[in-house]
Amino acid sequence: PSISLTGFFGAESASLSSLFDAPSRIWQFAGSAAQTVFDADRTRSQVGVAQARQQQALTQYQLAIQNAFKDALDALIAQRKAREVMDAEQLRIDALQSSMKLAQLRYDNGIPSLPDVPDAERALLAAPRNRGEAQRAQLAAAADLFKARGGGWDGLPDAGKSAEN
Repeated sequence: PSISLTGFFGAESASLSSLFDAPSRIWQFAGSAAQTVFDADRTRSQVGVAQARQQQALTQYQLAIQNAFKDALDALIAQRKAREVMDAEQLRIDALQSSMKLAQLRYDNGIPSLPDVPDAERALLAAPRNRGEAQRAQLAAAADLFKARGGGWDGLPDAGKSAEN
């Protein structure tokens, strides 16, 4: 089919004047319907993509919640174990102090056990350092628990800035 825009001698073409009559409008509707069909496939695809993104976001959210619970549980366990180690170190210090007193008492009363006194002193001097390490581990576990429960470090001075001042 061909359509000429102008007729002879600059007049309007007959086919141009009937372009928007009833038979021509059928083609217009058919083109519109075909466009809707093609758009329906695109829309259906977009809905599928949106649903996949929603499922992905939901899965990521569930994973984040599981990780948060795991982090909190790990921090609680670490804090409990660190506290147990610190309590055991305190009991060790108490036992070493008693051992030191007994070794000194035996030496003062003439019982020949001279190596016992320096050995007890050495062990007693090392014990507070071990207890300090246990206390540091407990405090680190408490900080990890605070962080796992959603605590942040906002508002605290920056370590780099305080070192420069």
